[in-house]
Amino acid sequence: MYVLQNSYILDYLDLPTIPWEQCYTTSTLDDSILWTVKNEPYGEKQGKIYGRIGITSNEAKAYISSEYKNLEHKRMLIYYPYYTATKSGTIDLSYDRIVIEAVEGKIENLKKKHRVNETIIFRDESIEIFGDEDYMTKEETLTLIDYAKQLKKRASTELEFGKNLIFYWSFVQETKRNMIPRDETRLLFHQIKVLGA
Repeated sequence: MYVLQNSYILDYLDLPTIPWEQCYTTSTLDDSILWTVKNEPYGEKQGKIYGRIGITSNEAKAYISSEYKNLEHKRMLIYYPYYTATKSGTIDLSYDRIVIEAVEGKIENLKKKHRVNETIIFRDESIEIFGDEDYMTKEETLTLIDYAKQLKKRASTELEFGKNLIFYWSFVQETKRNMIPRDETRLLFHQIKVLGA
């Protein structure tokens, strides 16, 4: 997943997204949590993504120093906290309906393993719920519904022309050095896909 390319779009849409920062050899990292460091292309260029996930601050600094020496043109080193996902899913928007799917843990459980704990479908004023109706809390559900309505309003033109927009989200926690998540949970959007005409 290209963090840079997705975050620019998600940030433009006023969605909470991965709080990445550009790496420098002088970057300061919190020793109490784990980190993710990535070497990504930026601009229109596509290419491989390199990186390290869930490493200590000392390991991150060593990796940054090593990668920085041979950083290619139009590539950028970025870093952000390593997150533990408690719940993940999608907001799927089309012209006549909104579908919210949720799964336990990371988004790969939905994308690759096709697991779903709860599905909510909105059509006009009707709502259908499938799976575990109590899987998401009322606060989590209302938060996702609010974002879904805002996004559908902003993307009304694209949806009218038959496009289908899928937003990937997770409720996450920063992860301590001992792999135990911190108490505070936050919602992050990390990818968008556009399908259709």
